[in-house]
Amino acid sequence: MIPVAIDAIAADHIRSLIQNGVREGRTIEYKQSLPGTSDGDKKEFLADISSFANASGGDLIYGVTADNGVPKEIKGLSPFDADKDVLRLDSTIRDGVQPRILGLRTHAVTGLDEGPVLVVRV
Repeated sequence: MIPVAIDAIAADHIRSLIQNGVREGRTIEYKQSLPGTSDGDKKEFLADISSFANASGGDLIYGVTADNGVPKEIKGLSPFDADKDVLRLDSTIRDGVQPRILGLRTHAVTGLDEGPVLVVRV
């Protein structure tokens, strides 16, 4: 998990994950793109969310590629409509996970040349 409040996560925090080779683990996972709308994509997304919720929480970071769990490159999300995409993900979680997960937050990180990155904190 990025060790700052989710609303304080900035482009430099994302860059430092790559520079320092912060591996995926119990509290952080990298995804190149947002989950799609197919049942399989939703199922995988909900499994990631549930996994963090059933453990100690964590950050799903969308828009970053990883190789064997090590972040390699910021790809950014394109196209990305923060309001629409966050609403879709929130709806998927609300409809697909019981009991409801409290404290789930999202934050779009802008200011990256590659495009925005989305952090979902569980």
